[in-house]
Amino acid sequence: MAELSTFFGEHIDIVYFFYGLAFFSMGLAIWLESRRSSEFHLAGAMVFLAGFGLIHGMHEWFDMFIRMGKFDDLSAEGAFLFNGMRLGELALSFAMLVIFGIRLIFSDRNNEDRGRTFSLLAAGALTAFWLVSVVLTRWIYNPDPAAFVNGADVLARYIIGIPGALLAAWAIYLEQRALRARAMPDFGRALIWAAAALVLYGLVGQIFVTPSFLFPANIVNATLFLEWFGFPVQFFRASMAVIMALFVIRALQVFEVESRQRLALANEARLKAQETALITQEKARQETEQLNQELQTAVQELSILYELSRNLAATIDRDTLLQQTINKIFDSLPRIGGGMIMLREKAGRPLELVARTGYQSRDGLQLFDCSYTQAFMLGEHVANTGHLAWCDG
Repeated sequence: MAELSTFFGEHIDIVYFFYGLAFFSMGLAIWLESRRSSEFHLAGAMVFLAGFGLIHGMHEWFDMFIRMGKFDDLSAEGAFLFNGMRLGELALSFAMLVIFGIRLIFSDRNNEDRGRTFSLLAAGALTAFWLVSVVLTRWIYNPDPAAFVNGADVLARYIIGIPGALLAAWAIYLEQRALRARAMPDFGRALIWAAAALVLYGLVGQIFVTPSFLFPANIVNATLFLEWFGFPVQFFRASMAVIMALFVIRALQVFEVESRQRLALANEARLKAQETALITQEKARQETEQLNQELQTAVQELSILYELSRNLAATIDRDTLLQQTINKIFDSLPRIGGGMIMLREKAGRPLELVARTGYQSRDGLQLFDCSYTQAFMLGEHVANTGHLAWCDG
């Protein structure tokens, strides 16, 4: 275990590099995906998670450069400004976690406006409490500059870091239910793993802090962690950061799946609209054809009436008039093989055939299925009974 501790002690700058890289990569990936429009509540809040990843990743890189001695030559004023910027960066990254967690929790309850206000108030209150604690620590203990910087770092992790990590992890865990409800359990499991890594990062990683004169950092600190586990707490934080980044990036693929689903639904709706338009067009065409047929029939009937009226005006002979009428009907209407007109002068007298067409003689020549005799008998039946009848051959 001593050899392992020595190895990490000699290569701690590499641990800080990958520690920062994991969070920065996660933040960059989230920021790129945050521009997508989505129905998931996660999309509206994850820009703050992206801010946490980017800012916290840069903070860890600053720590890496400090351990490499890149800022050892700063003046007292320059060191004060640099440490103030670094501590502000740390506090701001944790405040981003607080805002992300509260906004995501409230958006899941369909109360985004209230969540937006409450998240800013909560983050502001925690940050203000941290600043007041830093001032009181300076006033009460009056530590040297290095101890004061370590104490402010410890307070930021206690006051903002741990609550922010727990809030964000709880919000991520709640959001996985929405993914499972949309039949996306794989992405839901990815969020669960990301939430678990964030809980361990927030509790274990932020409790074992840099040794400080403040309680409990004077007892529970990075030195104790190294004695217990044989590797530095920075390696544990980096591991949790890598796990969280991998599973968050995995979960972000849900937005691509959602985009494909919405595209498929849009194409389906477009095809249905086209099908409806074609059905409407075909219906309109059929109605137009039906209207044309009705118009043609009406014109044909008017033409027959016109011819009949002209014939009535041209002759007063009844038999000739009736023969011309039945001939005209026979010529004008399709699917008629023959016809006859029968009259009875007085009641009780037999029917008299006055006009016919389609029949050549009484005895024999037949041009369609119904013979002359059958047609004559059919006419007598209709005249005697008053019921419609037809000849089926």
